[in-house]
Amino acid sequence: MPNTAPQTVQVGLTNLKIQAEIGIDPSEIGRTQPLELDILLTLAAPPHEDLLKTVDYTSIARFAHEMGTQPTGLIEAFGHKLATHCYKLDNVIHADVVVRKPQAITDAVAQIRVQIG
Repeated sequence: MPNTAPQTVQVGLTNLKIQAEIGIDPSEIGRTQPLELDILLTLAAPPHEDLLKTVDYTSIARFAHEMGTQPTGLIEAFGHKLATHCYKLDNVIHADVVVRKPQAITDAVAQIRVQIG
């Protein structure tokens, strides 16, 4: 009996480094800080050498860099906006975005995760 389970594939970017105008503390406003992003997308079908069935990594990275130029208060809001953008791409059935803010505190890295789908 053939396997009729839906096939998926996960694609993504790991440790994408961007500069972002992010933060709510007065010392953070008006300056950029580094963010590190992990973006993992689950696609509805394997790509099979078909560009229409996958995502363009470059456009996702470009969107994240562009987001960094827009002042954002919280990394939670940044992560949600990025995950929502990725989830709306063709063939994406799940978006998982991790945002790390290495300079948030001195002895750890602040991190959030947003999952949609």
